[in-house]
Amino acid sequence: MAGLVRKILQALLLLAVVLIAIQYVDFSSVWNVSAVYLAAVTLVALAANIARFYTLKLALLRRAIDLGWREWLSLGVYSSLLNLFLPLSAGLSIKAIYLKRKYRFRYADFIGTHSAITLLQVYFLVLVGGLSGLMSGKINDLATILIVALVLAAMSAPFFFAHERIRSESKLIQALLDIYTSFLVLAKDLRFVAEVLVNMGVILVFTCLAFYFSFGGLGVALGLPDAMLIAVAVSLLSLVNITPGNIGVQEFVVAFIGQALGGDFDSAFVAMLLIRAMSIVGFFLLMPAGMGLGLRRTGESV
Repeated sequence: MAGLVRKILQALLLLAVVLIAIQYVDFSSVWNVSAVYLAAVTLVALAANIARFYTLKLALLRRAIDLGWREWLSLGVYSSLLNLFLPLSAGLSIKAIYLKRKYRFRYADFIGTHSAITLLQVYFLVLVGGLSGLMSGKINDLATILIVALVLAAMSAPFFFAHERIRSESKLIQALLDIYTSFLVLAKDLRFVAEVLVNMGVILVFTCLAFYFSFGGLGVALGLPDAMLIAVAVSLLSLVNITPGNIGVQEFVVAFIGQALGGDFDSAFVAMLLIRAMSIVGFFLLMPAGMGLGLRRTGESV
């Protein structure tokens, strides 16, 4: 019942956001974007998404699972498309089911792995956001030092906890303990942490360039530090789906940030919408890579 209410509320919120955008946002500037800028946005958004999809392969290599390029690419594409139409990051389920059926990768281990990746992403994004704010003059030196110190302290915390598997007679408690153990194993793996952070850096650079070109195509001069700030905000927001695919939500967040940075609200809204549209085009371009991807059932426990 609670799940149904949540879905209804998300649908109503999405409808309200779309109606407000149609009523108050001027979309006419999109027709001024040249083919060169469209191509640039498409290419860098595509590169950012491919790097994002590759994160799953990096994580599973630490679990002795070597996904083929068609697997990690198609899982990323299909899960992203699902997230556009379904609430609560529904695309995660297709990854979990595929890995369970083909590689006997337990759901608890998948959740622990995903949690480790998500937490590292949050640390990295907050750190880069603080440094970008300092470079653009939006954050002072003291605030940046505090942000860096807090992030480093949080990243070091897992090393103070043991990750031996603990057994419990309760299936629910055991599942939670397995998730916790799986998370700690990766969070304390320095090679994994380094690989994910480097990959996240690549993703963020391409995302920053996507905003740079998108704003540029609309005739708005956006500096790279400001583009990075917007990229960080959107990347953080993408970790939680408020509406399916955060449609409308991300656009309004970017619009308010763009306006706060001295830009035009409507242009910033359209810039985010343009990146979303070109990203979807990129997803469909990549879809043939996953054609015929099969599953085989296993009887492995959770």
